[in-house]
Amino acid sequence: MKEVDKLKKDLDSLRKDMKDVTSSVRDLTVSRASGAKEKVWKTASDIEDRATKYATDAYDNVRDSGEKYLNMGREQIQNRPITSAAWIFAAGFLLGKLFDRR
Repeated sequence: MKEVDKLKKDLDSLRKDMKDVTSSVRDLTVSRASGAKEKVWKTASDIEDRATKYATDAYDNVRDSGEKYLNMGREQIQNRPITSAAWIFAAGFLLGKLFDRR
């Protein structure tokens, strides 16, 4: 009978140890999942920041190029108004012919 009682005691101890291990594993899993979630949010935020910077830089480059060519066009018209008017007339004429629906 003594051996049976000792075996029961050992089984109870084993059950308690298994509960502790299960609890520890669950806590570790939750902790790691939380850490992974934080890492994913940080990575997503970094990607968003880089994409915003890239889009802003691209917009600035396009805007600067547009202003540059607009200023060049203005200078060309101011320096050679008759030639510019002739080119504008020719371009309008060609576009009119191109889109004529007759």
